[in-house]
Amino acid sequence: MNIFARFGPSLATFLFGGILCIVPLPAASADSVRVSPPIPSPAPIIDSVEIVTENVFDLSDPRYNNFLFHLANHTHVVTRKAKVRRELLLHKGERYDTALAAESIRNLRRLDYLYKSDIGLKTGDRGENILAVTTSDKWTISGGISPG
Repeated sequence: MNIFARFGPSLATFLFGGILCIVPLPAASADSVRVSPPIPSPAPIIDSVEIVTENVFDLSDPRYNNFLFHLANHTHVVTRKAKVRRELLLHKGERYDTALAAESIRNLRRLDYLYKSDIGLKTGDRGENILAVTTSDKWTISGGISPG
């Protein structure tokens, strides 16, 4: 049985010391894409944009807190915030629009090196409206072995 046919994109593959390593990724669910609930009109103005780009493996999860996953995260280059910012249709000084937020998530999901994306509006300590964007990377280094 072909392991790639069985598990598909839920596996991350990478070369470690010349050995092909295959590790399971957490399953993507409907919860992996979240947009803030509809905002009453008039929609608030975005005071700032906060982008958080996360690495491939969440090391706070006990399943991933070992040497191999630490090394994998260390060798992976995290997506640059500028790349994420280019896909956003909402910007500082504009009114928050849930349709544009949903379209921004679709733009981010089209990038094959991102695993999940979240966009929402949150209130800062001083009452400012912050557009919070969080992305998590997929493992993108291939070792020359193709499942096809």
